[in-house]
Amino acid sequence: MAEKITSLESTRYAVVSGGNKGIGYETCKQLASKGVVVVLTSRDEKKGIEAIERLKKESNISNNEQILFHQLDIMDPASISSLVNFINTKFGRLDILVNNAGIGGLMVEGDVLMLKEIIERDFLIISTENGEEGGWTKSYPGIVTNYELTKQCIETNYYGAKRMIEAFIPLLQLSNSPRIVNVASFLGSLKLLCNRWAIEVLSDANTLTEEKVDQVLNEFLKDFTEKSTESKGWPSYFTAYKISKASLIAYTRVLAAKYPNFRINSVCPGYCKTDVNANTGSLTAGEGAESLAKGVLSDTEHLTEEKIEEVINQYLKDFKEDSLQDKGWPSLMSAYILSQAVMNAYSRIMTKKHPSIQINCVCPGYVKTDISYNRGVFPAEEGAKSPVRLALQPDNGPSGLFFFRKEVSSFK
Repeated sequence: MAEKITSLESTRYAVVSGGNKGIGYETCKQLASKGVVVVLTSRDEKKGIEAIERLKKESNISNNEQILFHQLDIMDPASISSLVNFINTKFGRLDILVNNAGIGGLMVEGDVLMLKEIIERDFLIISTENGEEGGWTKSYPGIVTNYELTKQCIETNYYGAKRMIEAFIPLLQLSNSPRIVNVASFLGSLKLLCNRWAIEVLSDANTLTEEKVDQVLNEFLKDFTEKSTESKGWPSYFTAYKISKASLIAYTRVLAAKYPNFRINSVCPGYCKTDVNANTGSLTAGEGAESLAKGVLSDTEHLTEEKIEEVINQYLKDFKEDSLQDKGWPSLMSAYILSQAVMNAYSRIMTKKHPSIQINCVCPGYVKTDISYNRGVFPAEEGAKSPVRLALQPDNGPSGLFFFRKEVSSFK
């Protein structure tokens, strides 16, 4: 049951691209359950309207103004402009923009499980301290791409999101808490980009600009047309997808610096069952959408110990009432997930409270421990390196951060 909308002033308005299925659909559903007025968008009007009706039934939403549909093709500036005009006329502002629409940039001929093999291998690479894509020699002739698919992937995943952001900035600026969430992927990790020049350009936060992101994309497309992607060191598979997502993550950093009063983040929802991976993922779209919804609705500025207690008590209450699923809590290992999340939150509070103390959170990776029934990827010795490094860092080391192994990550 969706939370009741109380007033125009307290109501938040959201737009979700690619909302008719998968993670986009589940994001609309979860935001609406929190009382957000959601505009579900889809390129196909028929599919979008069907999604709206299905969502209303699943969520028991009787208020026709809580979930609305508007046609949107993020490749078409006129279509984006039409949506902007609709939002402006209907609400007068926008509070939340979720750029979810995306495509894979390839076709699969044959067994789709080859995608799962490649993706899981890439996950191991980014989870390993010195891992990199080079050295992978196995061939997958069933994975097919061409310039048209590659260009479309770049235009959709990167420039489509960029068009949306640029068009909605004026309406977001009218919000008292504007938020942009760009749906990225762990496949956009710079570790998987391989091309040393591109990695150097996109990783230098101090000099990163929109023009430099465009430069990387243009160079890749040039190398693709010249059939020199392999010799120039670009990724072997999911090439356009990886580069488009890496560029989107970089653009997110540029935007965050440009609009410091906005909350702008990119998020990897995990390896979810979606069209991009031919539904080979290990997570459901609903589980993937949880990270998006939580990222949109988090409020770190007003985080307190009392609010953490409130979350824990609400969870325990819902558990006793056997309503965890109805209330949108995680399906598996819910207590463990919540306990780790509140520990992260508490660490951020303590950092503000005790600025002279170095306080950080760290995920040591998927380690062989009793909790994982010793099925992890890393031995305990490898997992211990991360907390030890933070415990022994210099006096001027960072504080108030979350680390995934050695790399700074997002608390979300």
